[in-house]
Amino acid sequence: MTKVYCYNEPIWDGHTVVGNDVVELTEREVLESPWAKYWMTQMLEKYGEGHPLISKETCLEDFVAVNWAWIREEP
Repeated sequence: MTKVYCYNEPIWDGHTVVGNDVVELTEREVLESPWAKYWMTQMLEKYGEGHPLISKETCLEDFVAVNWAWIREEP
């Protein structure tokens, strides 16, 4: 099974939100995204190298929480 991380990206008309697009990313795409790179930088700065909170799983959990994302599994 492949996990797909989905979240809503708002569509603006210049002043207000008029809808949303659902963005879908694979686990690999999330982990290679600018968001994940920023997350890693901040975690290393806060906790230092080798801290147990710095892991692929924690990064994905934080991505879900921050983006109000949900996971869809594909066969």
